[in-house]
Amino acid sequence: MYKNYIFLLLLSIILFSCEEAIEKRTDDDLGYDFYPISLGSEWIYSSDSILYNKQTSSIDTFYGFIKESVVDTFTNEQEEKVFVIERYFKRNWDDLWEISDVWSTTVSDTQVKETEENLTFVKLVFPPDLGQSWEGNAFIDMNTEVVVGGETLVPYKYWDYRVSEIGATLNFGSQTYNDVLTVTQATDSSEIELRYALEKYAKNIGMVYQELKILENQDPNTQGLTWEEKAEKGYILKMRLLEYK
Repeated sequence: MYKNYIFLLLLSIILFSCEEAIEKRTDDDLGYDFYPISLGSEWIYSSDSILYNKQTSSIDTFYGFIKESVVDTFTNEQEEKVFVIERYFKRNWDDLWEISDVWSTTVSDTQVKETEENLTFVKLVFPPDLGQSWEGNAFIDMNTEVVVGGETLVPYKYWDYRVSEIGATLNFGSQTYNDVLTVTQATDSSEIELRYALEKYAKNIGMVYQELKILENQDPNTQGLTWEEKAEKGYILKMRLLEYK
């Protein structure tokens, strides 16, 4: 009888501990605050890009600003919340914004999907645990061709999304972001191709940094050079958050 009592006591303690751990998992723990979005949300980024053109043997640098504004929202057939995002671009800060694209973001209890020019990416999963990986390009054929600057590229080969950092601090000049989560999307490299992509998200803000390097080189006489030095075609893109609301 005494042994049975001890067993039941220990069992109740274990069950209570499990229930307590589950109850303590809040919305913050689930990671929803890494992607806060609602009607009227807005983010403004600086945009730096380098375009390599093999046909013209040229390297062009572009600088500008991108604004993303949430202008509408609705619920789809899967009972997921969909946000319509208008994207604007301008070359200089004093210029007027010009609309460039209309994208959408779909948010569920388990993931965030972004549709960008008919390509759908699974940007985040909830909860985002360190080391967690997922097929972020599940809705994209890895052999999809994209024309950039007159050059045809296959940018989405060998992507593998994973949470590579949580809780970091990120400094941009005088701006500091705390509790930053990094999603590494691609890190594949060979002698002829580089596919590198990552995004950083700050709690209660959203994406604060994006970097893409989609580069190719067919010249065998470039060993020892960096990709920035030897790339024949492709592009580098870096976006940094300037303002948000």
